[in-house]
Amino acid sequence: MRNILVPVPGSAAPSSTIVVFPHAGGSPRQYAPWGRIAGSQARVLGVTYPGRDHRLGDAHPATMRDLAEEIAAALDAASPLILAGHSLGAILAYETLLAWQRAGGGEGTTLVVSGQTSPDHVGGGTLHLRADGALVEALSRSSPDTARALAESELAALYLPAIREDYRLIETYSPPPPGSATTQSSIVVVKGYADEELITASVAGWQRLSPDVLGPVLVPGDHMHHIDRPELAQMCCGGVLRHAARTLQRKR
Repeated sequence: MRNILVPVPGSAAPSSTIVVFPHAGGSPRQYAPWGRIAGSQARVLGVTYPGRDHRLGDAHPATMRDLAEEIAAALDAASPLILAGHSLGAILAYETLLAWQRAGGGEGTTLVVSGQTSPDHVGGGTLHLRADGALVEALSRSSPDTARALAESELAALYLPAIREDYRLIETYSPPPPGSATTQSSIVVVKGYADEELITASVAGWQRLSPDVLGPVLVPGDHMHHIDRPELAQMCCGGVLRHAARTLQRKR
């Protein structure tokens, strides 16, 4: 496993760390605006999934939980205050927090889940089994820039296998049993106003997973608001970071 966590340029302040978990097909490179927004308030680290960037040749995990275990093992040195995931990344951040807590870490960490239903509504679907064209068409609805890039055959051959694996992870995901699904960590649930992929009622299940759940917090933008707009980054680097710091201080 090579450098699964990479720094997002522009951010600093290692005493306060935010770890971002990209959407399916995403990369920490897309979070450059987060680094600029964080500035000296926090260090932003991005999770690099297998099959892209410097992990281009790395093997893909069998399950979402396997990938979460890998990431949790890398978190000890980072000691993040916030795990922030969007879409697929929201479920991966949640599973990473559970894995980290099973290993004895993560106390006081705040989880931010954006653009995703609660875990009990995730899973199913066969997009990862369909032809390349169907995969690109689905991407064009949620991430037009990615879909346009994949119109070039060389890029498609390079990146479509990794994107297919991302979809496989989310479509074959099964939530943990009720007895091991909860956390004492704070959870902040975020949804874009114009996110047509997500109805507000479908995020209600997050309320059952922690005694301290805020949201859904509605922010401007569609399903890709975390990349296209600054509000989620501003929230994580502002009020959520301050809340996380206070929570951690109380637990010490």
